[in-house]
Amino acid sequence: MVDSVVGSVVTFLLENVTQLLTDEAKLLGGVKDQVKSLQNELIMINDFLQNSEGKRDAHGKRTLKEAAYDAEDVIDTFIMKTTMHRKRSKVRKLICFCDQLSSLHDVGKKIDQVKNAIKEIKDNWSYYSTEKVESVGDADAEEILHQRRRTVEEGHVVGFSQDTDELVQLLVEGASRLDVISIIGMGGQGKTTLARKIYNNHCVRNHFDVRGWVYVSQKYTIQDLLLEFLKAKIVAKIYEKNCEDLQDFTDDELKKGLFRCLTGRRYLLVLDDIWENKVWDQVSAAFPDKPKGSRILITTRIKEVALNACSRIHPYELRKLNKEESWELFSKKVFQGATCPENLVNPGKLIAERCGGLPLAIVVLGGLLANKEKSSYIWNKVTGNAIAYLTDQKRSDCTAILALSYSHLPRHLKPCFLYFGIYPEDFEIPVRQLIQLWLAEGFIQQIHNRNVEDVAEDYLEELIDRSLIQVATRRADGGVKTCRIHDLLRDLCIKESVEEMFLDIRTKDNISSNSKSRRLSIQCATPLYISSNHCEPCYTRSLLCLGDDETSYDESNLKWVCETFQLVRVVDLGNMVTYSCSRKKIEKLILVRYLRIQPGELDVMPASICSLWNLETLDMRKSKIKCLPKEVWRLQKLKHFYLGGPTSIPRTKKEALPNLQVLTGIAINQDTENLLANARFPNVKKLGLHSSNGVESTLLSSLHSLSHLLTLKINGLFDLPSPKSFHKTLTKITLQCENISPKVVTVLGSLTILKILKIRGVNPIPMDLICDGSIYPELEVFKIANLEIMHWNMQRGAMPKLQHLVIDHCKYLNTLPNELWSLTALRDVEVLYPCVTLARKLHQLQMKSECKLQVYPPLGASN
Repeated sequence: MVDSVVGSVVTFLLENVTQLLTDEAKLLGGVKDQVKSLQNELIMINDFLQNSEGKRDAHGKRTLKEAAYDAEDVIDTFIMKTTMHRKRSKVRKLICFCDQLSSLHDVGKKIDQVKNAIKEIKDNWSYYSTEKVESVGDADAEEILHQRRRTVEEGHVVGFSQDTDELVQLLVEGASRLDVISIIGMGGQGKTTLARKIYNNHCVRNHFDVRGWVYVSQKYTIQDLLLEFLKAKIVAKIYEKNCEDLQDFTDDELKKGLFRCLTGRRYLLVLDDIWENKVWDQVSAAFPDKPKGSRILITTRIKEVALNACSRIHPYELRKLNKEESWELFSKKVFQGATCPENLVNPGKLIAERCGGLPLAIVVLGGLLANKEKSSYIWNKVTGNAIAYLTDQKRSDCTAILALSYSHLPRHLKPCFLYFGIYPEDFEIPVRQLIQLWLAEGFIQQIHNRNVEDVAEDYLEELIDRSLIQVATRRADGGVKTCRIHDLLRDLCIKESVEEMFLDIRTKDNISSNSKSRRLSIQCATPLYISSNHCEPCYTRSLLCLGDDETSYDESNLKWVCETFQLVRVVDLGNMVTYSCSRKKIEKLILVRYLRIQPGELDVMPASICSLWNLETLDMRKSKIKCLPKEVWRLQKLKHFYLGGPTSIPRTKKEALPNLQVLTGIAINQDTENLLANARFPNVKKLGLHSSNGVESTLLSSLHSLSHLLTLKINGLFDLPSPKSFHKTLTKITLQCENISPKVVTVLGSLTILKILKIRGVNPIPMDLICDGSIYPELEVFKIANLEIMHWNMQRGAMPKLQHLVIDHCKYLNTLPNELWSLTALRDVEVLYPCVTLARKLHQLQMKSECKLQVYPPLGASN
């Protein structure tokens, strides 16, 4: 689907051209009209792409993609050269005057070439027609899906026993009114297999008077769906008509007929593999909602579809198979009930494990090996190349089925999904970092006045709801902290990305680079890659070094980055430690928006970084920088600034960083207090402060000017002043405190909208924790760690909305307050390394507590 890639390029390019016309009008000279004309062409193309989603013409879109890339290269190169020219001294500008004129001439010439290419596309090509071109690949995948549904092997069902019992119970028990029950999961996870097992369950068969099953393809029609139900033998018998006579009936007539057929009967109808909300919206009127205990069972990959059909019963989300279940399914498929030879057990278990708990992958690979010689040599060979075997064109069933999910994505989500290919296999992806990368790449579009980070989170949640991305861990507030992508879906990302020049992956086995690729992910030792590539300029827009090497590198590595990737927008040097960031090198990265770098043992951040005026995210959290240069105030577009800390900020009388939202690792001193009090970071939402001498009340008072501050993290706090010193907008506070006193709990408890509180002690002193009845009215998450709490007294009414409680290494706490267990909102309690007495009490509570109680080490190991 080239339109998604082209669309993101055109949208980002249109933004750059508009910026160029606005900010650099004087420097455009005689090519301003040509740039304006190109802008109009891009607006037209962008409108067309938005209106033609789902229509495909591979050759045409490839041509348009190449034209869009060419235009992007022209504009970005001009912006880079113009910015470099503007930085020159007056003498250098005079010397280079002829070069600037020549550059303008080249820009005009290249823009004309791009416009001619676009004109040729419009004149000679059916791309701009409204005719829908069907995808052969999607049709093939649909046929594969249909074949698999016709040959469901219930004898090979593994790992669904508990799921079956729970879903059967939902079907035959519960409310007398009509209920819709949904099963959701990624492609190939076994939704249809489980639904078929339930459908044929003897309890289910005996419970319902009428049963019917319909497979909903992406090319469905309402008439086809209704006719499929009416063709079911038992339904046709009731209706007493030949279904062939119904072909000429209208949709409304068929709905009324099916409604009459089902009225007065307890029925079970299955709608298998629904992709869109409108399917249910269009057919639901045909299902009578009478007090007979009837049920509709649907399967889908998309959570939104499930919720649209019924919001009363939460969708049933399939889990992946564990190692034992994967091996059981694999051995059943390969040996058909026979015993696996001893020499094949270990390689067989490794092969099954490589399928990542996905039943479809296990069955496909098992079917392949069932027809091969049963030898350890062949099986050991497959072990290391399981994913390659599954995605081989000759065995593309698995890939084709998964590809349907990608092809069905809305246009705005496709580049976001492809981007997951940049990460190595089984990588746990930090969500905040991912979102900042998406923003730097231009994937996230402003929607009205919404915060773009919130829009990006919605994009991620939609990919999760579509079963394409898996949640690894969640934040304290319930948001996604880290996520993962299944190996087979990652391989799909890479295949699509390479074809469209969206992404190029370099590993130790493949270190040659395609200079035409727009993104480059180096997943091997960086020196190995650099030594095999000359510093030839390329058009890569993103460079990510995600190798696991932690070696320090010399100056030549940074030189290679700055001279080879001059048009780059994203630079993530990962573990590459750079000891030199001289101005002549790094200032060449004019367009960079996201920079993650480790400047070695430097005490001062190199001023050269501050010349990167497009920077939105600067991540130096692994650095040991003690102070920032005065040039830091030039970074007017900076949104996210991460430092290792404690780092001092230079004084200023009038400058500010108006777009800064996240600032961490800042040293607490008089300069910092003045900068905060004078609103030099007026829109900051998250602030991380470090202190070595304690916190004075004046510092906390200086936060009052930060009207948007939501999250505060302080390292090195000794004591707290009155509650009035704290900013009333704070919803999350994290404290790593020395000599903490009970006063902390009292002071913070009066913050009326505080939702998350985390306190970790440093050199703790004995204390009692007292929570009166009015304390923490909105608190949802409470975490205490390394505190010497001797007794916890909690009055009724305290923390009424508490949902999550974590107690970590509080070794003197031997009981929890009884009032805690009466909190109706409490969902889980996690206790890490409790004393023996508390561990025994928790063991007794675990059996009867309604909330989830977790103890580590396990309760048995604590005694």
